[in-house]
Amino acid sequence: MANFNWTKIIETNFVVLKVIGLWPEKTFFACKLYNIYTHFMVTCLLVIHLLLQTIQLALIIDEFQLFLTALPLLLQQYHLLIKLFYFMVKFPILRYILHSLNNHQVFQPQNQDQKIQMEDRLSFMKKIYFSFYSMAGVAISFLVAFPILDILNGGERQILFVCWFPYDYMTSPFYEFTYFYQSASIIYAGVIVLQIDTLVTLLMTYLGFQCDLLCENLTQVGYNNSKENNTELEFVKCIKHHQELIKLKNHCVDFSSGLIFVQVATSSIAIGLTLFQMTLNVSTFNVIFLVLYGLSVTFQMFQYCWFGSEVIHKSDKIAYSAFEMNFVDAPLSVKENLVIFMACTQKPIKMPVLKVTHLSLQTFTKVLRTAWSYFALLVQVSK
Repeated sequence: MANFNWTKIIETNFVVLKVIGLWPEKTFFACKLYNIYTHFMVTCLLVIHLLLQTIQLALIIDEFQLFLTALPLLLQQYHLLIKLFYFMVKFPILRYILHSLNNHQVFQPQNQDQKIQMEDRLSFMKKIYFSFYSMAGVAISFLVAFPILDILNGGERQILFVCWFPYDYMTSPFYEFTYFYQSASIIYAGVIVLQIDTLVTLLMTYLGFQCDLLCENLTQVGYNNSKENNTELEFVKCIKHHQELIKLKNHCVDFSSGLIFVQVATSSIAIGLTLFQMTLNVSTFNVIFLVLYGLSVTFQMFQYCWFGSEVIHKSDKIAYSAFEMNFVDAPLSVKENLVIFMACTQKPIKMPVLKVTHLSLQTFTKVLRTAWSYFALLVQVSK
């Protein structure tokens, strides 16, 4: 049976990452033409734009309402820049993980039924990613279209972000140039966020799928063979699978722990600030955008916590699955190995957040409670 292609679900993502400059051959820090293109795009569309926004925010710090209006998007862009830098530094680890999944035989489905199961689950994952892309795409589209809609409804010219420019951007053709520059910046930033989040959540999904395969293989040990030798051999394969699974988890943590920490740290602030902005005297268009933006950030955080919780839940079944194997008639060596294996699998696999906490649905509720606390604090301060 041919090797199962675990990365087939994200082949389109690879193309998108290649186009936007985020999929080099080996590393982002080699002196190559593609890497020059990458750094040019990031500098022009993200770094410069972020610096200009920071300058303007420093100038309006005394204007409380305007300052808080601009702050959430600015924080999200700093959050993106940190995630992007971390992604670039850890990129070789990601390439190694994806290569191992596709080429290491222990991670492959053992029969056609398992292969069909994995294909069905990956198809379901595509639907989840599509819903996240749709929500984020609508929010970004609404933000980009907002100045045009406002002008059509008799409003004044506005730019997408509170930003400082060394020219009068309210006059033509500077206004049009500024609008297209900021539109390109936010679209580029949105695409990067979607791609990085997809990769991180997909790694957690792969860990969950490997736990499923290991559990199924364990429950079949000793039932399909008449020779005791084969029972021992099958169980040894499962032990090696678990060892490789732990190594895979460690590589995934090494790649994603910083990304997850930044996500958890900024989500509560962004949600709290967004809720507070909805209480201010803003236009209908702004309210719609804030709702879409708040839902996108909440769903983004929920994705991380949901898949982290799934890894915990599925890995917790490994010890129970081992107990379902046919060990009664197995050799003594198999029974001894089974006791050791079950002791080693008592603790479930978790995705840590810089050794502070771990991803789970409980973490998601903590983020929401913290966001509500920020919102309540801002309401009190504004009074």
